[in-house]
Amino acid sequence: MHYNRKGMRADAAKPMQLFDLKNDPAEQHDVAAEHPQEVARLKALYDGMSLDFRPEQKKPARNP
Repeated sequence: MHYNRKGMRADAAKPMQLFDLKNDPAEQHDVAAEHPQEVARLKALYDGMSLDFRPEQKKPARNP
């Protein structure tokens, strides 16, 4: 497991991206294809998150 990597999925319809922050701090090169097990692990964590924390989900407006 590498903690210098960042998984990102800006859109649920697109695959998760993986960036090596140590060697690519500007996040220009997606290394997901090189590390499928890491992507699968991160995707499982992401899929288990509450909808309140998912960036691509629109939350219903709350009544004040």
